[in-house]
Amino acid sequence: MTTARKRILLRGAYNLYNFGDDIILISWLEFLAGVPKYNDNDVELYITKGHESIAGLKFDSGFQLKPFELLDISESFNARFESFHLPWKIPSVRNLIKGVKRGNILYVYILLSLGMASALDVIIYKLSGKSIFIKSHLDFFKNLDVIHYIGGGYFAGWWPEMLLYEFFTVLLARTINPGIRIIGTGLGLGPFKHGIYKSIFSVLAGNFSYISVREECSMKVLEDLKTKADREMLGDDAILLLPRLKELKNRHNPDTGKYIALNLKDFRGYDYSPLKKNMQDYIGLMTSRGVKVEYFCFGKIPGPDDLKLTKIFDEEYRKGLTIHDPFEEGWIEFLENLSGAEAGIGFAYHFNVISALLKIPVVGIYCGDYYRQKIKSGIEWLTGRFPALSMDEAASRDLAEIIDTAKAAIAEDSRLESIYEKMSAEYTKLYKRYVS
Repeated sequence: MTTARKRILLRGAYNLYNFGDDIILISWLEFLAGVPKYNDNDVELYITKGHESIAGLKFDSGFQLKPFELLDISESFNARFESFHLPWKIPSVRNLIKGVKRGNILYVYILLSLGMASALDVIIYKLSGKSIFIKSHLDFFKNLDVIHYIGGGYFAGWWPEMLLYEFFTVLLARTINPGIRIIGTGLGLGPFKHGIYKSIFSVLAGNFSYISVREECSMKVLEDLKTKADREMLGDDAILLLPRLKELKNRHNPDTGKYIALNLKDFRGYDYSPLKKNMQDYIGLMTSRGVKVEYFCFGKIPGPDDLKLTKIFDEEYRKGLTIHDPFEEGWIEFLENLSGAEAGIGFAYHFNVISALLKIPVVGIYCGDYYRQKIKSGIEWLTGRFPALSMDEAASRDLAEIIDTAKAAIAEDSRLESIYEKMSAEYTKLYKRYVS
């Protein structure tokens, strides 16, 4: 147990209406309160505010979570301009970045000026302890003990803006507070198709004391970079939720009838049209057998618009779909509903992870290198048995036969329990080492 209250910034891709990333934050908060049994007297937790989707999940962590976001740095400048009675107002950093991507030269100039002014402020702060514009941000990093990057696949070439943002976050934190500890758990790393992104991540990872990853491809990234941080492959951080998921599965009412859980993922490059007939045939077959197909949405506007994807089906098939939305039902009810499925077929990585943890036979389908690594490498490592297919494979094969094969290949309880016990023990030691 800690003897002094530690200040920890939990960084990740959560609070953006993507249930997979939100469930990682929930998993960590449940773990910290339940296993090492931390509370607000032990740790002071800061999180990214984002779009505050965690609130829509009706989740109560028991911690007093405090928001911190470096992206609101423009607000500090605007407040200072107002105090000087200057009629200037800088757009938000998010809007500046969007403008730069559209080729707006004025926004490029403003963003560069904002960066140069911030760099000057850092120098002044280091020399005198004072600051013209961003003292609250600099004070925050000076007093921070740990930056903990919780699981997710955001360190990849797919997300250059986030890669650069976290690079500068760590650079700023290290400059102001050389003794700060930086750790990462359950991370999915890569793929990095462009060498520049891999180089940026190499420098970023060089500041970490500890990194655990969720599958073998990510571990290979660390090995290729010869990362000095302590490193392990423990699996996805959602595994921390296993005790709660077992409880929800036991609570589920078996009288609700048989159903198959279906999930589609709104992601760039995903074209579901080749799968339309195959999936509609499967829905029709299940309906004829008295088995419903229920849709489990893992993303919602302003995040991934998974709800719109049901429009790929003809109206007669949409009529029979019960739609589950965690941001409407709440995370507990949503997962309890999922726990009753007799099988699942899905495209979202965490739909597959959570289904496997609930002992639901699941077939993962992917498109492209990014999701091949997440679903094929991640799910095959976690379960050892459940199939992962490319979209082309799924379009040309009998889905009913594939799911029947998955039903006969449920991972043994001891495997998942063993993975959880190892992760729980390692993360308890990790927090005792870097937080206590």
